Amino acid sequence: MKSHVRREAMCPYYRREEQRRLFCEGPEEGVELQLIFARPRAFVNHLRRYCCRDWDHCRVAEMLERKYDPQFRSPV
Repeated sequence: MKSHVRREAMCPYYRREEQRRLFCEGPEEGVELQLIFARPRAFVNHLRRYCCRDWDHCRVAEMLERKYDPQFRSPV
């Protein structure tokens, strides 16, 4: 499938998309998250609501924010 990068995407974790699939930055370097939507409508709704507008309310973005927050980093 051909990937597409949406210019309207505001989420800093958004990477690309395919048909009903959304790719986001992963929790570690070299890892990418893939969200697969069962229905095209659910994919479009998520994309418009979270990737292109209210990304800071997205559960995936919330999880990834911890990656960069020193308060949540565990000692290695």
